[in-house]
Amino acid sequence: MTYPLTITNNGVQGRGVIAEGLKVSLTIPAGNNVVAATGPGYQGINQNVATWQLPRSAPKDQERLSITLSQPATQAANLRGTITWAKPAPKTGPSSDVVIIASPAL
Repeated sequence: MTYPLTITNNGVQGRGVIAEGLKVSLTIPAGNNVVAATGPGYQGINQNVATWQLPRSAPKDQERLSITLSQPATQAANLRGTITWAKPAPKTGPSSDVVIIASPAL
């Protein structure tokens, strides 16, 4: 089963922030094996987490990644992940500089 991941910077083009040093991490449900993965910066899997490293994402940039698992993920073991970035650095206080991603309900 192949799952697409589309990473989009929804900032305002020409005015928004350019994120640098992006890390996309996707937790692979127990009992699944990664058969294939596509997209720039794929780093592999370590301790059931597939990782991609992207150098930057400017406003309106979009990267298309995908991962193919040995079997479909169940609703109970839904695919979940995070996107973090190094720059701009998070501000002090509550931060929205970490984004939680999840696959749609099956």
